[in-house]
Amino acid sequence: MFVRPVDQLAAILERDPFAGSGDEHIYRETFTFFDSVQEFGAPLPWTNDRGDVRIIEIGGGVALSVIKRIATRAGSPTAEVEARLEVPATTRTARTVKRLVRRFTEPVTAPAHSYGERQ
Repeated sequence: MFVRPVDQLAAILERDPFAGSGDEHIYRETFTFFDSVQEFGAPLPWTNDRGDVRIIEIGGGVALSVIKRIATRAGSPTAEVEARLEVPATTRTARTVKRLVRRFTEPVTAPAHSYGERQ
């Protein structure tokens, strides 16, 4: 299981790391989570041989990538990180991470009623 503090994810999103990294061919912006202090071993941004994964930033157990869909197959940042770092990894879209950060950082509003109240 990979757990990252919401504050870490919010700080990444606040920097808008994907700005200027995409074009009309980008399929998704992604966050890949892993546990390793090992260096990636290639200069960033790095693009895989197929050209469907570009890792733009990596650090703190998070790799930020943009992926393309070529024909019917989308790039897999998970596979690229696992192969290069030799550790398990999991990937979520930036949209999912944004939704989770928003959910856990926005003020909670009181429900219209509680379960014990009669309607």
